[in-house]
Amino acid sequence: MFGNYISIRGQHLNEYRCSCGGGMTGGYNNKTVKRFEDHALIKIESAEWHSQDPTVIEYQTDVAVLDEIEAIVRKYKMNHWNRKKFTNMFVHDGESTGYHFRFNDAEISFSSQIYPDRYREKLAEIDSVIEAYIEKM
Repeated sequence: MFGNYISIRGQHLNEYRCSCGGGMTGGYNNKTVKRFEDHALIKIESAEWHSQDPTVIEYQTDVAVLDEIEAIVRKYKMNHWNRKKFTNMFVHDGESTGYHFRFNDAEISFSSQIYPDRYREKLAEIDSVIEAYIEKM
């Protein structure tokens, strides 16, 4: 149940990605926040069905969005969650949600079909940060 510790000391978050998919329809939703020299790009890509052309929406925003996401990663020590098993449950044809954080020289990834409430609430804070930046547009 425990994850693998990844050291992120002295590093900065350069990219965040959340992918949700794998359900019966083959639909998916990907959210990416990537750092560039003078800005960050929020990209949301989604499709309801497996063969459908995806809808892609992009927002150019301040790099501070990644700093705020990084603060959440550090606050909840998500670098200890790398490759963690969150539950022993498996839902046939249920979608799973995976998270990926790319720092300078380290990457953190974890995925689950079901996140217990105490983890789901922490992960929701990341969505709140991204939504706040989108609303400013």
